[in-house]
Amino acid sequence: MVFDENEVVTYKWVSRRWSLHANAAKILLRDFYVQQKALGRPLFCWYAVTCRQAVRLVPETKLEEWINDGTSAHVYAVLRSRVEDSSVVYMGDMPSARKSGSDARFSAIRTPTGS
Repeated sequence: MVFDENEVVTYKWVSRRWSLHANAAKILLRDFYVQQKALGRPLFCWYAVTCRQAVRLVPETKLEEWINDGTSAHVYAVLRSRVEDSSVVYMGDMPSARKSGSDARFSAIRTPTGS
């Protein structure tokens, strides 16, 4: 998808496409990014940076500005072109979200009852 169709690929899309838990999809997407960069392929990454009670989408060029004590980050999306506008990344996930509806089977977030 990233190279063939020049699409934004998010961990959510990976999770839905291959019926993976969200955390497994994050790892798979991170590994893909690292491998492709090592091969010299043009690839750009966006991270979800969690700090306190907020999550912010941050392009790889600004990751160091947002990482500090008390924050964590994971690969959120990869794409071929360098994009600094988070709305492009967010909107890239909308088609797969619409197709899956409210299916939360693979989400890392659970209700108190575990369902």
